[in-house]
Formats: sequence, structure tokens, C-alpha cells
Amino acid sequence: MESEGTVDFALADAVYASESEDSACRVAEARMTFVGDSKDLTRWRSLNDGVMGGMSDGFMARRGDEGASFMGNVSLERNGGFASVRAMVEEDASDFDGVYVDAKSPSGATKKFLFILKDDECLREQINFKVAFEAGEEYGRVKIPFAAFARPERMGRACLREPLRLAKLREFGLMILKGDAAQVGPFELVVREIGFYRG
Repeated sequence: MESEGTVDFALADAVYASESEDSACRVAEARMTFVGDSKDLTRWRSLNDGVMGGMSDGFMARRGDEGASFMGNVSLERNGGFASVRAMVEEDASDFDGVYVDAKSPSGATKKFLFILKDDECLREQINFKVAFEAGEEYGRVKIPFAAFARPERMGRACLREPLRLAKLREFGLMILKGDAAQVGPFELVVREIGFYRG
């Protein structure tokens, strides 16, 4: 279950650079790809505000040869206001500096998304580590340092917990959450690749 809470998801933590602007990471290793014959799309499941009675929807779907789309609609009906997709993983990211998402948003920077990381304890305690990001209308790389995942929350409210255990990552997530008026209504984030970077 999620709700709009008091946790501040600062956009300053995430950096988006278009393909023409991006200076290549010294090390970048893909963990999921969504082009070609990849089966990674089938690993994602929806988790929307229907768990609280809301009416929003969000899901991952193939978008031709471009990748996969996290798409749907954010609705405020019945006190709703979020849509998300999650994928179970077993990753040790302790040798990396952050996570990246190669993505674009047809609506450009008018929509803010959240990237979610959970470790093994998060799954037991229903805790999330989230960082907000924006994507441009053209493909680019969003780089989020692991240090930004420093605001643990449960159901949208800040909570106390030890830092994210990078050696025991167990879930990736993408989310869109109500906020200003631009967040409500149809949305789409097209994703080509998710991975870790160093440098």
C-alpha cells in the first residue's frame, strides 16, 4: 500500500542527459533490457492504488522496437493517486555508484516519476527507498546515485531504518505519484534499459 506522504523526493538527486549530452559512464552494466527478444518485460507486475480502493492504473507493455512503456492513468477518485510497476531481482550493487534508466517521456519533463529500490529487509518491512526523476522527450540516461536513496518510507511516511543494503537488492520499481495537477491523468515513460553505473 502507498499513499502521498511527507517524504521529500528531491529531483536534484537524479540527473538526466540526452544521448547527445551524456558523457559516458566509465562503467555501465545493464541489468534489464527491453529491446529485441529480451524477456525482462515479463518480470514486471502492477501495484496501483487499487490496493487502497483507488482508481489509477499503470502497467508495463512492449512498445514495438523502442523498448517497454510504463503507462496508464493517475486518478484522484476514491482518494487514489499513484500507479507503479515492480520487478523482483537478486542483485549485488555494492561495487557500483548508482542506478541508471535509459528512458524518454512523450510528455517531457512535465511528469515526475520515482525509481524504487528495495533490499531483502524492505520486502519484510514494507519499506521503500524512492528517488524522483524526470525524462525528456528524447531518449537519455537518468543517473541516480545510490547515496540519493537515503529517505526510507513506509506507506508514504518517513521512517527510521538502516541504509539501503546494496548487496541485497531484491526489487526495482517505477512509480508516478499525485502531486501538482500535471501528475494527474495519462502518463507514459518509455524505457530501453536499466542498469548500474560506476564513475
